[in-house]
Amino acid sequence: MKKITTFLLLALIVSFTSCSSDDEIQEKELATVTEEFQEKVNQMDLPSALESSENTYAQEASYQFNAVKNLGQSFSAFLTVPSNASSSRPERSGKGTYVSGSKTYTWSSDGITVKYTITETSDRYTFSYYVESSDFTGKLISGYQLKDGSCAEFSMYNENSVVATFKFWVNGDSIKAEMISENQKIYLETNTSTKEGTIKVYESDSLTAKYIWNANGTGSYTNHETNETFTW
Repeated sequence: MKKITTFLLLALIVSFTSCSSDDEIQEKELATVTEEFQEKVNQMDLPSALESSENTYAQEASYQFNAVKNLGQSFSAFLTVPSNASSSRPERSGKGTYVSGSKTYTWSSDGITVKYTITETSDRYTFSYYVESSDFTGKLISGYQLKDGSCAEFSMYNENSVVATFKFWVNGDSIKAEMISENQKIYLETNTSTKEGTIKVYESDSLTAKYIWNANGTGSYTNHETNETFTW
């Protein structure tokens, strides 16, 4: 619970303080990359008949779809520098030289201090969050987004171990997303034009459930543990 609480507080810090900052990192270019990715994620949608369905399995598919979409929509917040942040250039360990293309931003709110480091390379922006609070101190989030907007990934940590990973792939109208937490993996594929899609749920690498829906909102749920299929 402490880990989850700290994550939510961090998300609040980012959302309430974020705006453009004048700094050496090419934030205008970064904002463009984030905007293009965000635009694609915002286009993810379900057929209206599926969203309004009272079928239990259709509702489960809708819930998991929207959980994935919400993660994608909030991803760009983690690449935004708050206006109240101070900045510095991180040094290479023991070498007395600065890390090229990298900046560390620091800000505090509600008893939480965040140190956010972002590095620009030829094809991507990588970032990490180090948090100091009464509930949690240590590395909390790290990730990257490719400059062409085709892929974005971030991981959450607890005691320096990865506890959850979220990844998105964008290719034209096709969007794929993967969420891994402990022994569970949720894999989503959807088309922003047709609104068709598939969700697969894995437990310990074994497929346990699959949801498939069509452009008209009809679909099916398959329980791969009992080999039963239900339609809506």
